[in-house]
Amino acid sequence: MLDTLNKQKVAGTVILNDHNGQKKFLLKKQKNHNEFVMTYIEDDLTSLASILKAIKETLDLNPEKMDLVDLTNIKIDDQKIPLFVFSISDISTEMLSIQDESITWEQSSVVRNVLNRYQVTGVPFFE
Repeated sequence: MLDTLNKQKVAGTVILNDHNGQKKFLLKKQKNHNEFVMTYIEDDLTSLASILKAIKETLDLNPEKMDLVDLTNIKIDDQKIPLFVFSISDISTEMLSIQDESITWEQSSVVRNVLNRYQVTGVPFFE
């Protein structure tokens, strides 16, 4: 079992540029809100590798098909957490098999609400 007491978290999202020209964002549903996909940085992995592993475990998607488009920090409970933003194009949400029922594709307005809950160091650039 992963000892999370002193572990650093990492967060991420995927921007889906679907074939209809719409942008959707990969988020995790919580009881009363949405948040970014988060995990702990594993001892033998970098923060990038840890979030890629978490995304791959929740979404049936080859990480090699994603582009890293931004890296910023968010502050949660006085802890700075790296936020990796990936992009994938020319695919629809129906073509992606979600492995975790708490994961959802949301519109940009929902992402703005998520960002408003955190102190963001630098503004993520969502193309």
